[in-house]
Amino acid sequence: MAVENQESGEKTEEIKDNKTSKKIEKQSITLIVILMLVLASFIVAYLILKPKPYFEYSGMKVYPLRYGDSNIMFFSFPLIFNIQGNNYKEDIIIKSNPFDVENISYSVDESLFKTSKMGFTMDSQLNARAFLAAKEISGLADKIGIQTFFGVVGETENPEVMIFDCENATNLIKVVRMELSNETRIFSKDNCIIVSGDNYDDLMKASDKLVIEWLKVLWGKGIKEIENQTNSILNDTILNQNNSINSS
Repeated sequence: MAVENQESGEKTEEIKDNKTSKKIEKQSITLIVILMLVLASFIVAYLILKPKPYFEYSGMKVYPLRYGDSNIMFFSFPLIFNIQGNNYKEDIIIKSNPFDVENISYSVDESLFKTSKMGFTMDSQLNARAFLAAKEISGLADKIGIQTFFGVVGETENPEVMIFDCENATNLIKVVRMELSNETRIFSKDNCIIVSGDNYDDLMKASDKLVIEWLKVLWGKGIKEIENQTNSILNDTILNQNNSINSS
């Protein structure tokens, strides 16, 4: 009888130990699950709050870039263009933060962007910074298949430099004139776009503003579907012997 009571007691203790062990195991699993959920929450929060290398402007991603160790900043729009059926990834780079040039006056007829050839001109007295400002714009034109060329307004001692102005712009060839004035703005007149700056820094900002607005037009139409605009309509357009655009 004593032996049976002992065996019964041992079984009872064994059952208690099993229950305790299962309880501890259940608690351990619950703790592990909680820890995993907490860890997952931290990961999700990190991914959400992690600073992005870009910001968005008018639906486009803009990547701030720093030149070396300096404080000089550039801003890149990585885009895909379709030229003659082939996709090309291009980085359109400007010097101005898009938000910093929003207030620059802008009034340009969008139809002027639909051209096969675009000339850039400026007063011959302007320095190289005006040329660099023009290159900001011509860089985009080149990448979407528009043929670009440069010249000056008025006289020049260099016979190889083209001479033309807004009055020489036609339906086939658009002109972009860079100028310094008492107001920073971009506007169009007939087949010409005038980019004006109060000083050279503002002229560069105005150029960047034009690039941004042009990109917004392309983006709205689907940049991936922008075709090469070069075609045969220029075959009948020639330059006359004094290096001015034929205005006929």
